[in-house]
Amino acid sequence: MSFSWLRTRLAPRMVICSVLLAGLLTGPGVMASPVERGFPFSARRLIYPQDELEWCAPLVAGQLLHYRYSASDRLGFSLHYHLHEDGATLLRKDEIRSDEGEFRATFTAEYCLRWQNYEDHSLRVEFDLR
Repeated sequence: MSFSWLRTRLAPRMVICSVLLAGLLTGPGVMASPVERGFPFSARRLIYPQDELEWCAPLVAGQLLHYRYSASDRLGFSLHYHLHEDGATLLRKDEIRSDEGEFRATFTAEYCLRWQNYEDHSLRVEFDLR
């Protein structure tokens, strides 16, 4: 038995099993990921108690980001940036269930939106980023 046979016969099965296992572990698009990236992006996620969800994307100076979200309970929301070793929070809202707004990047950097669950139960958040 040659290794090439193993590779061609087993590799597709391993990929399919990995995809199926990932689907079982994460569910149909409701589990929170540590960091989501890119836009446009629309999703519904579950945020566990005392946990957070973060979405990041590189924006160039002058680029506009429109965001809209709604949650099943109150949460914390912030908009911040990362540039080399620096970073700062540009907008913060606490105990809010929904919001909508636009942000124009003042300089080129990676900008992130963060939703924080301070509750003792999981909550769902739906968001749309353009």
